[in-house]
Amino acid sequence: MNRLRMPRTVLAASALALASTHEPAKEKLLIYPLPEAQILVVDEPSELEKQIGDVRRKVTGAYLDAHASVQGVVSRWIGVEHAVESRIKSLLDPTEEITPGLLYTTIATLSTSIVTRSRGLPTRLILPPTAFLVSLSYFLPKTSSNVSDYYEELEDRFAPTFGEKRRIGVAHSAMAVDRVKDSLAGAREGFGKGVGNGVDWVQGLTGLKIREALGWSEGVLHQTEIRTKEVGSAVGKLLEKDENLAKAFARDVKRETVERLKVGKEDIRKMLQTDESLVAELVEGVGKETVERVKVGKEEVVKLAETDKELVGKNAEEFKETTKAEAKKLV
Repeated sequence: MNRLRMPRTVLAASALALASTHEPAKEKLLIYPLPEAQILVVDEPSELEKQIGDVRRKVTGAYLDAHASVQGVVSRWIGVEHAVESRIKSLLDPTEEITPGLLYTTIATLSTSIVTRSRGLPTRLILPPTAFLVSLSYFLPKTSSNVSDYYEELEDRFAPTFGEKRRIGVAHSAMAVDRVKDSLAGAREGFGKGVGNGVDWVQGLTGLKIREALGWSEGVLHQTEIRTKEVGSAVGKLLEKDENLAKAFARDVKRETVERLKVGKEDIRKMLQTDESLVAELVEGVGKETVERVKVGKEEVVKLAETDKELVGKNAEEFKETTKAEAKKLV
């Protein structure tokens, strides 16, 4: 037998091919490095954390609500402070010295309370406020006038009946004081006249110059001047009282006018309502009457149409008969 001899190189190549077919396939490496995988951690709160969060949110909401309410109270208080400050500034008169006047008023009030500390209870209760009011009206007249006007305004706003009665009482008391003063002045003047007449009678009997000795001739002029001043001051007070009464009367008239205007407005509204109802009734009546008239007109039109139809029918029959008669005559 002849053996085939193959070269060694061919055998080696075939062996390598068989070995490569039986070896496992290797992974192919990449040129660029792969990116690192991102790990996402999900934070799930526990039940305790959820409850703590709810409590914290509730506490925060309550705190915010309380803070808002406190801020509202503070803002309202600031508004009240501004209102009080503006009111006090409007009451104080810029032409008066407030500090010395208040100091003198305080001293007068405290002095009165010290003087009356050993007196009875009514005296201790009445005299210090009276001294305060009198001293305030003396040392700060314009400011006290502004305060009294503001008090009357508040009185008219919140207690008009009490204010009216108080003004009437003040007017009556002032009139009583004036009458007492007039009666005292008249009694003093009558007593002086009686004494003067007695002195004149004694002087006429004895011939002594008692008036000149007593110095009454000069005193008469002095008394006349004093009396004139008193009369002038009394007239001024009466004018002031009349002015106050006129102001009160004007306020009452204004209030009554406003009330009457309100009543008049209500009456006008009622009259307008009644007029509207009357107009509505009149419109309804006119509408009903027109509807009835339209119905009657329709009925009359229908009747006229029926009568017209009857007349037309009669005329047509008569025309037919006449045409037939004429046709017969022609035949």
